[in-house]
Amino acid sequence: MICLPLRVEKRIFGIFCVYSDESYRFGEGDIQFFSLMTDLSAIAIENLRSGLLKLWFMMKVSHQLRSPLNAVYTMLKPVSEEYLGPLSAGQKNTLDRSLKRIKNLGELINDLLKLGEKKSEVAAPVWYPVDLAATMRQMKEFFQTQARQKGIDFRCRSRRPAQGPRE
Repeated sequence: MICLPLRVEKRIFGIFCVYSDESYRFGEGDIQFFSLMTDLSAIAIENLRSGLLKLWFMMKVSHQLRSPLNAVYTMLKPVSEEYLGPLSAGQKNTLDRSLKRIKNLGELINDLLKLGEKKSEVAAPVWYPVDLAATMRQMKEFFQTQARQKGIDFRCRSRRPAQGPRE
């Protein structure tokens, strides 16, 4: 059995294990191959996790910024339109410029939310049933030649709790 860490930089977040029926069967080439496979898998997992965290952060920040910004805009708009009394030219100019900047910032936040929604549509997983036995057979076909060349008996097994081992 070989167990290799799923690691990105110095952070270990899982273990990749390969089993053999024979003792001391894996050679240096096997270990290098499985180590490379483990490193690539860890990088793929980390990239997915990082992308999802960035998307979540962007959506959360955009939402948290939009609410108070909208509140300030709706409070200043009636003042700017002089519903609460007349304004001097300087006050009117300052309020109009402030409202324009708030509106631009709101549009930027809305663009961020739209971008996040588009990314989440692309990144959203599509769930469908998987024939695990067929997937295992495909993996076996893919790795069988390499295993045979190295003298490794490559078998894929799944264990079902109620039924025991199956080929």
